Amino acid sequence: MLLSGAQPLLLLGLPSSTTRCLLRVAPRALIPPHRRALASGPPLRLGLRAAVSEQHSSPTEVVGAEGGPLRIGLVCGGPSAERGVSLNSARSVLDHIQGEDLVVNCYYIDSTMNAFAISPAQLYSNTPSDFDFKLESLAHKFHSLSDFAEHLAATVDIVFPVIHGKFGEDGGIQELLEKANAPFVGTPSKECRRAFDKYNASLELSAHGFLTVPNFLVEQKDKLAKSELDEWFESVNMNKENGKVVVKPTRAGSSIGVVVAYGANEAAQKAEEIISDGIDDKVIIEVFLEGGCEFTAIVVDAGTANDSEPVALLPTEVELQPSSSSETQEDTIFNYRRKYLPTQQLDVVPCLLAPSNGYSPSRNQDFSDCSREVWMLPYPLLLRHTTEEVHAACIEAIEPERVEITSRLRDQVMKELWQALSKHDWFAGFDIADEQPIRYSLQQWINHVKEAEAVVFIAVHGGIGEDGTIQSLLESAGVPYTGPGPIASRTCMDKVSSSLAVDHPSGFPGGTGINLTPPPATIMSEDALQRCKKSIEIMANTLGLEGFSRIDAFVNVRSGEVLLIEVNTVPGMTPSTVLIHQALAEEPPVYPHKFFRTLLDLALERAK
Repeated sequence: MLLSGAQPLLLLGLPSSTTRCLLRVAPRALIPPHRRALASGPPLRLGLRAAVSEQHSSPTEVVGAEGGPLRIGLVCGGPSAERGVSLNSARSVLDHIQGEDLVVNCYYIDSTMNAFAISPAQLYSNTPSDFDFKLESLAHKFHSLSDFAEHLAATVDIVFPVIHGKFGEDGGIQELLEKANAPFVGTPSKECRRAFDKYNASLELSAHGFLTVPNFLVEQKDKLAKSELDEWFESVNMNKENGKVVVKPTRAGSSIGVVVAYGANEAAQKAEEIISDGIDDKVIIEVFLEGGCEFTAIVVDAGTANDSEPVALLPTEVELQPSSSSETQEDTIFNYRRKYLPTQQLDVVPCLLAPSNGYSPSRNQDFSDCSREVWMLPYPLLLRHTTEEVHAACIEAIEPERVEITSRLRDQVMKELWQALSKHDWFAGFDIADEQPIRYSLQQWINHVKEAEAVVFIAVHGGIGEDGTIQSLLESAGVPYTGPGPIASRTCMDKVSSSLAVDHPSGFPGGTGINLTPPPATIMSEDALQRCKKSIEIMANTLGLEGFSRIDAFVNVRSGEVLLIEVNTVPGMTPSTVLIHQALAEEPPVYPHKFFRTLLDLALERAK
């Protein structure tokens, strides 16, 4: 178990250009002295805190009671191509709301606008197709959307919609909830409709004196007049043969369908493709702004009742990453990737494991343990898309001029939020920590871990994370860590050595498919499943695996005979991996925060 009275931290590190991580949990003593005052101050009350309901509610069941915990209805899915993004958002919300004063019930709307009550465990299914595959047997279907809205109005105190794109951002679900008198998080339906249409929004902003990007509208109901598009190119001083523009759906999100075109002919072609693909029947063509900087900002309406008082939080620059392939350049620029980290009952302090000379495109770079650095990160830096972006943000964050500017902006936001939120009776104060990343050599970091009496959660995929190097360094320092030891790690890193160690031939993985956890009886009998599990356990014991690992194997569904593929001593830990699904398939379900806490407890037990 963790040290009595300690407030543990979780640190994350990423060793190479692939998404890889090293996680650590440590007692409160690990917090740098200049941050302890902030950490011990009053809590930030802008977020929700919740206890997650283990099962979904039936349509007639009312969760909670007057004076009891706040009942939240988390709604995701939707008819657009952004359903996968919506599932990620719902998982992130579910993972980050904590405490005993909320109960969360989950709901899903599929691509044909059918509404379902689902269990929180179902949110951790992989892709939308994997998710939809399980709805019939695991979810409760409502007769209609109006029945669904009436259910929400009767059984939850507030709805938290996280549907992206159509029906989620165009005012659809908001209007449905308004008609049912069901309170919800976010903007009312009328304003959603106005903002969701990029063309109409630009017209309204321009009418109010805001500077907007010059654009041209293409609609399905009208045949595209090529001559008018040529005239528009000339009106904005662009060459109609090769002028660079952005072509995108007017009413879609997550950058779906967004492309770059050169000249009027290609722009017209791209616009017609978006319409013919069914993404949207309205397309906007905009001037491509060369050399500019793009920013995104969160706005919190901190007003009371019908009095709006918007406060813009610190903006984030969207840095466009060039691609070596013209075919994938738009994907590189606009790609959406979601990171989340279970944090229930843990304070999270990420850590970046990086080479001392940073990251470069060279594949021959030396990533040996002696050249490593470890950056202790403030949590927001963890949410960058790539390892390179996280590392670059660390370097930028410690530049004196940037520190001064950021600190001044943060103080301004703090002042505005405090003035606005102090009008609310629930407001109990908050602090936005002015945290900076801290750099260590790998050995300094290990010494720091040992001094703090921490347990290290290893999640470094490949290289020194799986070949026994990190395990050896931590073991030599007497630091507890998760997963197998140096010998087992070194053996399993080599597929041939793994096969020889268990005196078992190896197969080769191939193809992809839907994740079935557990496999249905129509595919594999219970007897065959138990024989398969027994064989896997024998392999694990033979290899000396500890804590947790993933064994990939082929299995004969009739006999339960197993053919080893490979062993991963540091398996993937995203919400879509089988590791999460298998834990949730237990009775009762083991949710991610409990699963990872159990791994830490096992590491501490082994260290004793």
